[in-house]
Amino acid sequence: MGYLSRVNNLKNNFSYASYQISLLKTDIELLSFEELSKISGIGNKNAKIIKEIIETGRCKNYEKLLRIN
Repeated sequence: MGYLSRVNNLKNNFSYASYQISLLKTDIELLSFEELSKISGIGNKNAKIIKEIIETGRCKNYEKLLRIN
């Protein structure tokens, strides 16, 4: 999502959030929304997207970015 956002000149911090997730010692699926949103670089917006992916296997924002290109 970070790359697609940059290509479309949209503000994003997905790359940094991805990096922070890669450092986790815990399975991301076990974290609550509140725990996710407290991780540096994730916040509420990215926590919502992460939870959507975990719960549905899809991401509306990503699918929208794919349609733009």
